[in-house]
Amino acid sequence: MRYKIILFSLFFSILISFACISSAENGDSRPVVSIPGIVTLKASVMEAPPGWAVKQRYLIKTMEKGAELFIDKLTYPDGTLKRGGKLDDDYECFDKWALLYTIGGDEKLLDWSLKGWNAITRQWTYGRRKSVYKEFINHNDALHLSEGYNGFQYFGLADPTIHENIDRAKRFAGFYMNEDPEAPNFDPEYKIIRGIATGSNGPADRHYDAGYNLRYGHASLYPMIPNIKSYAVFQQGARALKKNTAAQLITSVTDMPLCTRQ
Repeated sequence: MRYKIILFSLFFSILISFACISSAENGDSRPVVSIPGIVTLKASVMEAPPGWAVKQRYLIKTMEKGAELFIDKLTYPDGTLKRGGKLDDDYECFDKWALLYTIGGDEKLLDWSLKGWNAITRQWTYGRRKSVYKEFINHNDALHLSEGYNGFQYFGLADPTIHENIDRAKRFAGFYMNEDPEAPNFDPEYKIIRGIATGSNGPADRHYDAGYNLRYGHASLYPMIPNIKSYAVFQQGARALKKNTAAQLITSVTDMPLCTRQ
């Protein structure tokens, strides 16, 4: 319960205080963050740990070994993946390591996660269809944005003093506050996000491939085309082409909600 109180308090406090933190040195190699109003629990009695805590520590150590094995076998020296998939999936290869560090894992987990995040960002900026611009994906739907950038949020939980991540947090938020003229994702008149797929290049136009979202049930054409319940109806031939065109128009350039299965 103590861990839950600390983790939830840190998570929500960090989101609103990313840019106004101060640090103080202690015996650890990383600074301790001072956040106004945060509750700190300090043990006053030392005693033998309960059995569940010993098992948890063993599990954390085992996971650390797994992370190291992943790096040795599946990444190049610069941190890039030897074999990748989609951008959000590539980020997810490393995204839980910072969280594992936060609950008591070795500091190297955070270092590895930071290195992996930076490497994937470079890999998709200069290669892999150049899908990243200004260190953020050109555009993607809300579901995959959330999946891909979970790990970035964990960096704020693990160490909110990293200045380049503070700059990134401000820049990424600015993409959805119309602070960047190249990313007008927010419609101030109607107070909505301008499309199903958004990012550092702004909302995607009608050429965004909605087929992926329909195929995996991430979006629906309901109620415009209410009889479509899955991507199975998008078969070969003229009907498939006609429906796919409708998908581009309905799900790509409107406020069509995601994951609306009917």
